[in-house]
Amino acid sequence: MRSASALLLLLACTSPKSDFQTFCYAHEKAGVVDTDGAGDKAVKISKYLAEHLKTKEAKDVLATLPTLPPSEKGKTLKDAAAKHGVSPCPIADVTWPP
Repeated sequence: MRSASALLLLLACTSPKSDFQTFCYAHEKAGVVDTDGAGDKAVKISKYLAEHLKTKEAKDVLATLPTLPPSEKGKTLKDAAAKHGVSPCPIADVTWPP
């Protein structure tokens, strides 16, 4: 019973909104530094997101982004984040400038 209670608590603490907050600020939390090359930054952010995103909504957006043309990626992420109450979404502008 104790493990079931812990699981319910964990699930209750993870919401799409908190996942999109994690997503939108991943570049600040993933240990990226100015001296990292573009490839290193991408690896750090990808690893961070894979370890921290918990909801289907955020994971689906993460999985969809590589399939989109670059011109649509930032808008897609910003729209999904806004749908869940997260705006602005700085990583969208940093990664795919308007």
